[in-house]
Amino acid sequence: MIHDLPMVLAAAFYMVSAALLYYSIGKRSESLLNRAFQVAVAGGVLHLTAQVTHWLRDGPPDVSIAPLLSLCALVCIFLLVTSSICQRTFFAAGRVALPIAAAAVLADLFVPHDPFELSKRSTGLAVLLVSSILAFG
Repeated sequence: MIHDLPMVLAAAFYMVSAALLYYSIGKRSESLLNRAFQVAVAGGVLHLTAQVTHWLRDGPPDVSIAPLLSLCALVCIFLLVTSSICQRTFFAAGRVALPIAAAAVLADLFVPHDPFELSKRSTGLAVLLVSSILAFG
């Protein structure tokens, strides 16, 4: 797939950013915190590139749990980064968000999943609709 390399790099960048974040907090280093933030932004850009390729390519996209979790992880990273632009101390929440996002990205790549058929009613489609409504409602 076209989006595999950016997804692997995004997961690696998220984990490197989380490690730098842990280290910067232990050392109380503002420069390491800024570096962790920059690495997370780079991972987010790669993740966004992969998601655009996945969802906007020709033909129907693969709509299943793993790609949707990866999309949710991208939204979490976006919220983390945007909230940290003015006040870098908010980026400390990345200690939790970054490893979870990396796990979601890797699950999208390596866990086999069957796409939901949007034209047929199924339990998977019902779970998808209900969880989307609860998440955004």
